[in-house]
Amino acid sequence: MTLAKYLARGNAEREKELLAKTIDKATGQPKVLEGIVVKDPAALYEKKKSAAWQKLKAEETLDLPMIGVFNGQEHSKYENILGGVIVDHKGVEVRVGGGISDDDRAYLWTLWEKDAAIIGVAPKVGFKGATFDYATLKRLGATNLLTRLLETEFMEVTPDGSLRHPRAIRFRDDKDGEVESREAA
Repeated sequence: MTLAKYLARGNAEREKELLAKTIDKATGQPKVLEGIVVKDPAALYEKKKSAAWQKLKAEETLDLPMIGVFNGQEHSKYENILGGVIVDHKGVEVRVGGGISDDDRAYLWTLWEKDAAIIGVAPKVGFKGATFDYATLKRLGATNLLTRLLETEFMEVTPDGSLRHPRAIRFRDDKDGEVESREAA
């Protein structure tokens, strides 16, 4: 729902007037509402998280190829291990660090070490990370971690083509390079 439609509350003339004033300058598109709040009508307000009030936001997923990795920030528990992966979204490098458990990070680090040896680079790449050309990775056989498809959940595509709040969902080893998207209802 657009912000203008929400504010107009059914008044078509007012909605048209507000629509012209609520255009996002970065995208040129009408501003939209981020989500909705669902409330138990019998519940009292609580000044903390509770099941009585829940914010629901739209989410989408894409299956994207992994083209790089990054370590955690310096002096963090992920400093010398996998902080996250970098996926390719239509030529834009997107860092995905959320949605990966500590056990998975340790396992994925061993896979990255194998790929790093094939590519001929040191596994510790730092917080800025390192990315590689997809075709070159495939040709060299650096496919233990890299080039695998990662189902990535996100809120929206940003104006620069990146993904807002990306999270790792699962590997799509049942697919070989075919990118598929799914929108939330």
